[in-house]
Amino acid sequence: MSEADYRDLMNPDVTTTYFGQMILRDELLPSLLGPRLDRIMYFAGRDMGAHFPAKDDEIAGTFTDLGLGNLATSKMKVRERTYTLDGPIVVERLSKHPDADFQFEAGLLAQMVQQALGMSAEAHSVVEGRGKRVAITVAIDPSEEEPLIGEE
Repeated sequence: MSEADYRDLMNPDVTTTYFGQMILRDELLPSLLGPRLDRIMYFAGRDMGAHFPAKDDEIAGTFTDLGLGNLATSKMKVRERTYTLDGPIVVERLSKHPDADFQFEAGLLAQMVQQALGMSAEAHSVVEGRGKRVAITVAIDPSEEEPLIGEE
């Protein structure tokens, strides 16, 4: 990230609250983790999802509360769901880092869907819309039941 980008992020506007997150996510972690970044961030998201159990209709609100962006369901099938993640933080991250990684969000979503539905779930993310949004596809396996929230 250039010095001018840092100055832009430090201006008192909507992105100011995301400055720390962006420095960690798009500067420090890629330097530390290198080519393993996407896999480690995915499993970090899954681990974090275990700490934020939510019902199916509460997952989008959790993403907003965590400052990860606006999550909306775009397609819903029995074995697959597609979500769109957008909003100021997503646009800002992608404008500064077109190759920004969203595997943390994919892992978090997979874990939250798995807990909410009680079925095994895996996810992956793809940047879309000329860097304005991220599609996260969650594959659900109804044959692999998992404990529901509150059941253990």
